[in-house]
Amino acid sequence: MALTVRPGPSASSHRADRILVIEDEEPLRRALSVSLQAHGFEVVALGTGEEGVACAGGFDPTCVLVDLNLPGVTGTQVVWTLRRQTDTRIVAMSADTATDARSKVLAAGADAFLPKPFSMRTLLNHVRHLPRDDRDAEEGR
Repeated sequence: MALTVRPGPSASSHRADRILVIEDEEPLRRALSVSLQAHGFEVVALGTGEEGVACAGGFDPTCVLVDLNLPGVTGTQVVWTLRRQTDTRIVAMSADTATDARSKVLAAGADAFLPKPFSMRTLLNHVRHLPRDDRDAEEGR
Protein backbone atom coordinates (compact mmCIF):
# COMPACT_ATOMS: atom_id res chain seq x y z
CA MET A 1 0.00 0.00 0.00
CA ALA A 2 1.36 3.42 -0.95
CA LEU A 3 1.51 6.21 1.57
CA THR A 4 1.56 9.65 -0.02
CA VAL A 5 2.29 12.64 2.18
CA ARG A 6 2.28 16.21 0.97
CA PRO A 7 4.64 18.86 2.34
CA GLY A 8 3.74 20.32 5.70
CA PRO A 9 3.58 23.93 6.83
CA SER A 10 7.37 24.21 7.12
CA ALA A 11 7.76 23.80 3.36
CA SER A 12 8.66 26.89 1.39
CA SER A 13 6.53 28.23 -1.45
CA HIS A 14 8.68 26.56 -4.14
CA ARG A 15 8.24 22.93 -5.15
CA ALA A 16 9.22 20.69 -2.28
CA ASP A 17 11.93 18.12 -2.72
CA ARG A 18 10.35 14.78 -3.52
CA ILE A 19 11.44 11.72 -1.59
CA LEU A 20 10.59 8.17 -2.64
CA VAL A 21 10.84 5.78 0.31
CA ILE A 22 11.00 2.06 -0.50
CA GLU A 23 10.81 0.16 2.80
CA ASP A 24 8.93 -3.07 3.49
CA GLU A 25 8.60 -2.59 7.26
CA GLU A 26 5.38 -0.61 7.58
CA PRO A 27 6.11 1.09 10.94
CA LEU A 28 9.48 2.38 9.69
CA ARG A 29 8.00 3.38 6.33
CA ARG A 30 5.30 5.40 8.10
CA ALA A 31 7.80 6.99 10.54
CA LEU A 32 10.11 8.03 7.70
CA SER A 33 7.18 9.49 5.76
CA VAL A 34 5.82 11.50 8.66
CA SER A 35 9.27 12.75 9.72
CA LEU A 36 10.31 13.77 6.22
CA GLN A 37 6.96 15.45 5.64
CA ALA A 38 7.43 17.43 8.87
CA HIS A 39 10.69 18.73 7.37
CA GLY A 40 8.92 19.97 4.24
CA PHE A 41 9.41 17.08 1.82
CA GLU A 42 6.79 15.59 -0.44
CA VAL A 43 6.91 11.84 0.21
CA VAL A 44 5.68 8.72 -1.53
CA ALA A 45 6.36 5.59 0.53
CA LEU A 46 6.05 2.10 -0.92
CA GLY A 47 6.59 -1.40 0.44
CA THR A 48 8.18 -3.28 -2.46
CA GLY A 49 10.96 -2.80 -4.96
CA GLU A 50 8.58 -3.44 -7.83
CA GLU A 51 6.29 -0.61 -6.68
CA GLY A 52 9.24 1.71 -6.18
CA VAL A 53 10.71 1.18 -9.65
CA ALA A 54 7.26 1.59 -11.23
CA CYS A 55 6.61 4.83 -9.32
CA ALA A 56 10.00 6.50 -9.76
CA GLY A 57 9.55 7.66 -13.36
CA GLY A 58 6.21 9.37 -12.84
CA PHE A 59 7.00 10.79 -9.41
CA ASP A 60 10.44 12.13 -10.42
CA PRO A 61 11.98 12.09 -6.92
CA THR A 62 14.94 14.24 -5.92
CA CYS A 63 16.05 11.40 -3.64
CA VAL A 64 15.23 7.70 -3.25
CA LEU A 65 15.63 5.96 0.11
CA VAL A 66 15.68 2.22 -0.42
CA ASP A 67 15.98 -0.65 2.05
CA LEU A 68 18.32 -3.40 0.89
CA ASN A 69 16.37 -6.32 2.35
CA LEU A 70 13.14 -6.04 0.40
CA PRO A 71 11.02 -9.07 -0.47
CA GLY A 72 11.10 -10.04 -4.14
CA VAL A 73 13.21 -7.50 -5.98
CA THR A 74 16.03 -6.60 -3.60
CA GLY A 75 17.16 -3.09 -2.73
CA THR A 76 20.38 -3.62 -4.67
CA GLN A 77 18.36 -4.62 -7.75
CA VAL A 78 16.19 -1.52 -7.30
CA VAL A 79 19.31 0.67 -7.12
CA TRP A 80 20.78 -0.96 -10.24
CA THR A 81 17.54 -0.44 -12.18
CA LEU A 82 16.95 3.14 -11.04
CA ARG A 83 20.54 4.18 -11.71
CA ARG A 84 20.10 3.21 -15.36
CA GLN A 85 16.96 5.38 -15.56
CA THR A 86 17.91 8.46 -13.56
CA ASP A 87 20.72 10.37 -11.92
CA THR A 88 18.63 11.19 -8.82
CA ARG A 89 20.28 10.76 -5.42
CA ILE A 90 19.87 7.19 -4.09
CA VAL A 91 20.48 6.34 -0.44
CA ALA A 92 20.49 2.65 0.52
CA MET A 93 19.46 1.72 4.07
CA SER A 94 20.10 -1.53 5.88
CA ALA A 95 20.64 -3.12 9.26
CA ASP A 96 23.11 -5.40 7.46
CA THR A 97 26.33 -3.43 7.80
CA ALA A 98 28.59 -6.07 6.28
CA THR A 99 31.23 -4.56 4.04
CA ASP A 100 30.18 -6.65 1.05
CA ALA A 101 26.54 -5.47 1.28
CA ARG A 102 27.71 -1.86 1.32
CA SER A 103 30.16 -2.44 -1.52
CA LYS A 104 27.57 -4.19 -3.69
CA VAL A 105 24.95 -1.47 -3.36
CA LEU A 106 27.46 1.31 -3.97
CA ALA A 107 28.76 -0.56 -7.03
CA ALA A 108 25.15 -0.90 -8.25
CA GLY A 109 24.88 2.89 -8.22
CA ALA A 110 23.79 4.06 -4.77
CA ASP A 111 25.21 7.40 -3.72
CA ALA A 112 25.37 6.45 -0.04
CA PHE A 113 24.84 3.64 2.42
CA LEU A 114 23.01 4.46 5.65
CA PRO A 115 23.27 1.80 8.38
CA LYS A 116 20.16 1.23 10.50
CA PRO A 117 19.34 2.45 13.03
CA PHE A 118 20.01 6.08 12.16
CA SER A 119 18.92 9.45 13.50
CA MET A 120 16.64 11.80 11.61
CA ARG A 121 19.49 14.33 11.60
CA THR A 122 21.75 11.84 9.82
CA LEU A 123 19.01 10.98 7.35
CA LEU A 124 18.33 14.64 6.59
CA ASN A 125 22.04 15.24 5.99
CA HIS A 126 22.04 12.43 3.43
CA VAL A 127 18.85 13.59 1.77
CA ARG A 128 19.72 17.29 1.59
CA HIS A 129 23.48 17.48 1.19
CA LEU A 130 24.76 14.21 -0.14
CA PRO A 131 27.57 14.54 -2.63
CA ARG A 132 28.62 11.44 -4.51
CA ASP A 133 31.67 11.19 -2.24
CA ASP A 134 30.48 8.01 -0.52
CA ARG A 135 30.54 6.02 -3.74
CA ASP A 136 33.76 7.69 -4.87
CA ALA A 137 35.46 6.78 -1.58
CA GLU A 138 34.32 3.16 -1.95
CA GLU A 139 35.83 2.99 -5.42
CA GLY A 140 39.13 4.44 -4.17
CA ARG A 141 38.89 7.79 -5.95
